[in-house]
Amino acid sequence: MARALTENQETLVNARGLTRCELIEIDFDTPMYLTTAGRNVTYDSKTWLGDGTLLGMSDIEESLEIQSTALQLELAGSASPVALALGGQGKGRRVRVWVAFFNAAGAIEGTPILEADLQIDTMPVLDGVSE
Repeated sequence: MARALTENQETLVNARGLTRCELIEIDFDTPMYLTTAGRNVTYDSKTWLGDGTLLGMSDIEESLEIQSTALQLELAGSASPVALALGGQGKGRRVRVWVAFFNAAGAIEGTPILEADLQIDTMPVLDGVSE
């Protein structure tokens, strides 16, 4: 959970029917903005895609030690991420994850809180889905 919440965000966290999402920015040559909201979200003059491009995200691990931790993002196989992965152009790119809370009107309440600031190490490509 994010560490520094505003008073309004704390109220939302403690309220029934809390709506929360992550906003994920991947710094490719053309930045990619994704969200776990299940719908597109406009924030900071950007449209964060909730259209199914982001299929999954692992939990963000925290540690008291200075060490890298892994975050796995599973993206839908559109041409752009696949081309970047196959060309090795993702390695070293920055990924930032913010946590945001929605108010009753469905708008983001306050300023999203930076939860993780990472670099891409690998971008594996999986061909098909095994069942």
